[in-house]
Amino acid sequence: MSNTKVSALTGLTTPSSTDELYIVDVSDTTDGASGTSKKITHSNFYKVDTIAENTSAAGVTIDGVLLKDSIVKVIGTNGLIFDLTNDITVTASNPGAARVATIPGLAADDTFVFLAETQTLTNKTVELTSNTITFPAVRVSNSANQSINDSSDTALSWNTEDFDTGMHAAGNPTRITITTAGIYMFVAQVTWPANATGTRQCYMKLNNTTNMANNNINAAASRGTDHQITEVRSFAANDYVEVIAYQTSGAPINVETDSFFAAYYLRGAV
Repeated sequence: MSNTKVSALTGLTTPSSTDELYIVDVSDTTDGASGTSKKITHSNFYKVDTIAENTSAAGVTIDGVLLKDSIVKVIGTNGLIFDLTNDITVTASNPGAARVATIPGLAADDTFVFLAETQTLTNKTVELTSNTITFPAVRVSNSANQSINDSSDTALSWNTEDFDTGMHAAGNPTRITITTAGIYMFVAQVTWPANATGTRQCYMKLNNTTNMANNNINAAASRGTDHQITEVRSFAANDYVEVIAYQTSGAPINVETDSFFAAYYLRGAV
């Protein structure tokens, strides 16, 4: 090729990896075959382990991703998306220090959704307005005494929700229903007035078929009779639990208003 100014050559926007670049040795004044200037392929020219910033503290931007000191910043509207087979692990140089994740532009009613180990949604959210994590939980009671007939297994009804994330409904007032599969702790307290005759019993029942936690004690004439029962087990979604009361005084007796029934989500199913 005859002598041609570089500015007159055809521009190339997508060089091949085997295209060659001319590396000029500034000490070579001959520019001849015996000189010290060299050639390098395009692929080898960009094969480096370190890219240094040109302006101090400005960082290096590669196709919209800014690398600056200890910061990785995505410039654009699509955010940062990880499409990986393996988990992402972030290791802090000072693990004991607090870390804050800031996501600009979120509305007050936006939520973060956490995934269980099975990668299915499990009804756990972080509300931005209160910065609290909400798990399924409920505690119910009754504002009136409930009459329990003699020798009759009776499911207790609850008309007051002390707190509830959707596990108790007025249409099924005796039930606490599992909204999210997992391991739960159920707690119940059942109180009876003083009466010396017979026994008092309460127990939890799953899906009206399986008896669970149970307590059976003799009645007392001088004071009321109280039961506290607890059950911890794995439940499926839509399972429901009831508290059953039973007594053998020979006549109807009330379950009193300081009785309650509660359930708390502990963790996902194992």
